[in-house]
Amino acid sequence: NVLGSNIFNILLIIGIAALFIPLNAVNAIDHLVILVAVTLIMFPILYTGHSISRKEGVLMLIFYGIFIWYTFFGYTYFI
Repeated sequence: NVLGSNIFNILLIIGIAALFIPLNAVNAIDHLVILVAVTLIMFPILYTGHSISRKEGVLMLIFYGIFIWYTFFGYTYFI
């Protein structure tokens, strides 16, 4: 489901959004790299019993918080 949702968002939703609002390619590549990294992180989690422990859940929430911070404030605040 995660992989299918990511592919759907990349191909359809971003394409439709680009019809109405021009997208910055640099930000799109940054987000694509983050998307691939999180997808790769999910594979070992899902292959270890198909359940997410509390530690893994907290780790994913931290990643999500960093992603939201990056989306709103950009790379300059991480330097």
